[in-house]
Amino acid sequence: MKKVLIAAFAAALLAPVAAETIRMRDGTYHSGEVVSSDDEIVRIRFAENGLELDLKWDQLAGGEAQRLKARSAMEKASRFLMAGEVIYTTRNETLEGIVLEENADKLKMKTAKGTKDVNIKSIARREKTQINALSVYTPDELYASKSPLYKLDTASGNFDLGDLCLAISLFAKAKEHFAKTLELDATWKSRVDPRMAKAEAGIREAEAAAMMKEAEELTAKDKLEEAVAKYKEIVEKYPGTAAATKAAELANKGEGNVTALKSEQKKEADKKRAKAYYDEMKSLVGKAVAAKLTFQQLKDYVEKTMTGEILDKLAEREKADRKQFEADWRSRELDDWKQASYGEGSWMMEPDQLAIEKSTNLDDIRNKNKNAQLITDLKAAAAAERKLVDAWWTKQTTTVKINWLSAYAAEKTMLTKPPDHAPCSKCAGKGILGATALCMRCLGIGQDRVISYK
Repeated sequence: MKKVLIAAFAAALLAPVAAETIRMRDGTYHSGEVVSSDDEIVRIRFAENGLELDLKWDQLAGGEAQRLKARSAMEKASRFLMAGEVIYTTRNETLEGIVLEENADKLKMKTAKGTKDVNIKSIARREKTQINALSVYTPDELYASKSPLYKLDTASGNFDLGDLCLAISLFAKAKEHFAKTLELDATWKSRVDPRMAKAEAGIREAEAAAMMKEAEELTAKDKLEEAVAKYKEIVEKYPGTAAATKAAELANKGEGNVTALKSEQKKEADKKRAKAYYDEMKSLVGKAVAAKLTFQQLKDYVEKTMTGEILDKLAEREKADRKQFEADWRSRELDDWKQASYGEGSWMMEPDQLAIEKSTNLDDIRNKNKNAQLITDLKAAAAAERKLVDAWWTKQTTTVKINWLSAYAAEKTMLTKPPDHAPCSKCAGKGILGATALCMRCLGIGQDRVISYK
């Protein structure tokens, strides 16, 4: 079997850049390199004497500070990017990850859902691209791969790795590296202290969240007295955390009514799951559009495959039983409705009745009778355009396609209200432009279809 060698991660991450010329506000020039930076301070190692100094950004020339800040932002954004692949299968499945092994018959791919075997014959298309490492690797795996890239015998190396740990919520590791930073160089204290505080707060939040999960499990088992005691313990041990705020509410409700407590717990879980579901739906719609499938393939994917993919991923993320997770999702209780509009493609989901046919105003009725032939011609023109769905789709921008498919996914897979309508932005709801021209945006229906969903 042919092994495909994959670098664990792209190495363009926060490693110090080569020496360069840096212009100061006073007009002088120095040779040095940026060791690290944040919103207020940039640490520079000067080539002429090897000294590392913390400078405020306004000590650099304006253009220079702007250049270095922009580069720093790009480097931080790239920390989680790595070389990967997106594979589209003939079953309308989209896989994103790292190919570990491949031969003539199949390949093994590491994805966010685990390692998958893919039959080569089932692949419709594959693309090499940059992917988010956190969508494939756990924070611990990411840390194990990234940490060798940092010079951990230096204060700057530990500081930058601590920063990375903060970004991926490895708060205990972050605390270790910030402590090592100060051990190696106490002059970093002013920059380490606020990050150390974030790390310690993260540790407290994580510990409180873990205890919260224990309390929720007790509630689910109707062990009310133990659950309330656990909620009170969270409030006492972790004041000020998000879990403590919620635990205080649940403790009060639980002391009087286990049903109310369980209902509140489910509503909270439903809200979190809904947010995760919406995010996954948006991501998959974007990937499906980028895959350049036919319009019918996209619709089939939304109707037959997408919901299963989302529920698989969310159940895996929560380490929950897949069937029970789906049952809980279908019985969700949500108060907030979200909206999606089909926009200029609303005519595909609406009857072919022209806006000017719908009015019951007496003047409009007279006009309809007077302009019967015009209406017949407009309907014929609209009907002809309605047959050109695929041609219309290929001409649309990515944004229009994503908006349309998002609305379709909402209407076909979510809990919805009866559709609302907004006036067409081109013809202001009239369906015609001027006296005789068909509005080609709405094809005469004069409105955009809007879906409220949850």
